[in-house]
Amino acid sequence: MAAKFVKSNLDWFLLNKIILEEAALILHDQINELIKSIGNHSFDICEGFGVPKNVIFAPIYSGYQDYYKSDVTNGEHYNQHSRPKF
Repeated sequence: MAAKFVKSNLDWFLLNKIILEEAALILHDQINELIKSIGNHSFDICEGFGVPKNVIFAPIYSGYQDYYKSDVTNGEHYNQHSRPKF
């Protein structure tokens, strides 16, 4: 949580010289390492919060190819051509 807070307010910390630029450059890598370190425990964490097992696996993750081949939205598929172009 602390690393996420620092990352979301990094500009303020840098402007006020609370964090050195060198530390800010490695913050992203450190956050990724923290995420990776709890990855093996993710199911236990979900279970600890009482998340039902049938909710953990979203269709986009398990069997996403079959999901997108089927017409589960009754014809209301996202139109990529209507996307704004920046």
